[in-house]
Amino acid sequence: MQADDLVRRLLLCPNGVASWKQFEDVCAEILTFLFVPPLTRPKIQVRTLSGIDRRDAIFPNRNFDTVNNWGKLYNELDARFVLVEFKNYDNDEIGKDEVNQTRNYMTHTMGKLALLCCSKTPNEQAHRM
Repeated sequence: MQADDLVRRLLLCPNGVASWKQFEDVCAEILTFLFVPPLTRPKIQVRTLSGIDRRDAIFPNRNFDTVNNWGKLYNELDARFVLVEFKNYDNDEIGKDEVNQTRNYMTHTMGKLALLCCSKTPNEQAHRM
């Protein structure tokens, strides 16, 4: 079954910088399996118009009708896109800086909905942010 294979691949993915791409790929596949449809396929490693910032994944949300949850999120949070940041850390903590980085990517065009996919549990400061 596809879900079992995705879980196995995620569990086998080593933590750390050397495996960032492997972690990002399997997480993007998992989110695609879970959310597409009704979301559309993600854009991976998308740069901002200025070219300065790069977002790990963006799932376009074209659910304008409030019949489903994605439509409600579109309307309530202006979630035209669902921003996803992947953090495959080994020794470093996932803290408020990582949350702030993600929050900085949330513009009027993007909307107010983002996900952090982390290889380890974020610290208390991250949860507060």
